[in-house]
Amino acid sequence: SVLDGHAIDVEVTYSTKPFETRGTRPQTTTPDLTLPSSLPLYIQELQKSGDLSDCVIICRDAKYKVHKLLLGAKSEVFRNLFKIKAEDNTTVPAINMTNFDQNVVKA
Repeated sequence: SVLDGHAIDVEVTYSTKPFETRGTRPQTTTPDLTLPSSLPLYIQELQKSGDLSDCVIICRDAKYKVHKLLLGAKSEVFRNLFKIKAEDNTTVPAINMTNFDQNVVKA
């Protein structure tokens, strides 16, 4: 994957061994997917800082680091764009929106 001109090599491994349980706690097969109430604050911070961004929107002289997950959640147009690119096994490192007003893109 390439972001900001830097190549990132990541190796992911998965274990097929079941999780061990210790003590008397019963084993469960359903993970706890309860989201913390502070999640919106974390998302807002990531959005403001650009940390962990995986896409860039270019609008005239400005570049905005964005998150495909957030764009896809807010816009069906972006969601479909990212789905098409995922099916093609290609990435969308940058989206050029030079014909748009910067204030509209920034919002």
